[in-house]
Amino acid sequence: MSIRFIHTADIHFGMENYGRIDPKTGIHTRLLDFERAFNACVDSAIEHNVDFFLFSGDAYKTAHPSPTQQKLFLKCLLRLFKANIPVVMIIGNHDNPLSFGKAHSLDVFSDLPVDGFHVIAKPTILQLQTKSGPCSIVGIPWPTRNTISLGAQLEKTGAHITEYISHAVAGIIKDLASQLDQTAPAVLAGHLTVSSGIFSGSEKRAIYGTDPILLPSQLAIEPFDYVALGHLHRFQDLNAGNNPPLCIQGRLSASTLANVKKKKDFA
Repeated sequence: MSIRFIHTADIHFGMENYGRIDPKTGIHTRLLDFERAFNACVDSAIEHNVDFFLFSGDAYKTAHPSPTQQKLFLKCLLRLFKANIPVVMIIGNHDNPLSFGKAHSLDVFSDLPVDGFHVIAKPTILQLQTKSGPCSIVGIPWPTRNTISLGAQLEKTGAHITEYISHAVAGIIKDLASQLDQTAPAVLAGHLTVSSGIFSGSEKRAIYGTDPILLPSQLAIEPFDYVALGHLHRFQDLNAGNNPPLCIQGRLSASTLANVKKKKDFA
């Protein structure tokens, strides 16, 4: 037996650089484009009857999406709910208001009185029971000062704090990985910057030097069978030809159908 899931990220509902208002719906045509693209990922999940749908962060352009953007995103996810496919969502930098006490843009899914939506806003282990068996998911949201304890580091410069957060996140991942059941499939899911990752042009100019950065060797570790990341806006496998795959999803309709086997099946 094996566990299959769809991995995608960085939809960014609300990007309206081009396009116009659609006269039939009154909605911006770029938002409708993004809805169609995200539904293509949902279609693939339903077609393959996957065990879960993994979204690795940045659902919207900003942490304060419009009601229309929220409605379209919710409609896409409700199709997965109706198909009995659990949804796991990691909080990305665009989802986070970066203000203590304020709700992030995906917070509403945490409070829905239904099963099937799992929102990871702090580093944690999610033990997901799927129709094909259990799967361990280590979730790492976009690291901020609110999610990583800084202590005395608050007195240091921004560059020192960024470096500290990078080391702290690597330590958290290693610690959570050590707690996992070695016989069950395990996935590391995060919204992170990887040192060897390729940025898009505008993205690199916007965030260069400000992101906490991790090495592939700090992510592709035992006992993970797959590393599912978001944040860099193009598909890439930074551990190609080796295990585990270290995949970053790009924008729009990019998605990966991942297949992880239970270790006891081939031990």
